[in-house]
Amino acid sequence: MDENGNKIGVGERLLRGALALPIPAGKVVKGGKYVAQYGDDALALGKKAKGKLDDALSKGKKKACACPKDNKKTKGTSKTVDDLIKNAKPGDSTKGRSTIYELSGGFEQALKDFNSLEPQIIKSTPELQVGKLKDGRTVIVREESTDGRVTLEIQKGKKKIKFRYN
Repeated sequence: MDENGNKIGVGERLLRGALALPIPAGKVVKGGKYVAQYGDDALALGKKAKGKLDDALSKGKKKACACPKDNKKTKGTSKTVDDLIKNAKPGDSTKGRSTIYELSGGFEQALKDFNSLEPQIIKSTPELQVGKLKDGRTVIVREESTDGRVTLEIQKGKKKIKFRYN
C-alpha cells in the first residue's frame, strides 16, 4: 500500500524501497524480500521525515525591516511626487542637478511619505529603503544624508529631487 492507501505492485515496491532504505551490497539478491517486508514502513517513515524537513525549512530568520508597523494600505493615502512638492517649501539651491525641498517630521514621516508613493520595494534595511515607482523613477528614503537630515530622494537618471525632513 502507498501513502494514499492504493495497492502497489512488487516492482514499484522494489523501486520505492530501494530509494528509501539502504540495501547492503551482499543482500541484493534478497533485496526483493527485504523491500516486500519493510517497504510500507519505509514509505511511512519517509512521509514523516518530509513533514519535519518542511517545518525546519519554514522556520528561517526574519529580516528587520524599516517598514512602518501599520503597513496596511487605506483609501486616500496614495500620493504623488507632485503632492509632496506642493506640501514642501523650497530648500537651498544647489550647483548640481538636485532640487531640494524641506518638509517637517523625522524618519517615520519620511517612511510614511515613501510608502504613500506605493513603490515596488527593491532593498530594505532599518535605515534605508529603495523602491521603483510606477513611472520608472527610483525612490530612496534614508535616515541620514550628507547634511545629517532624514532624506526622501526621487531619481530619474542624473536628476534628483530631495526632500529633507527637519
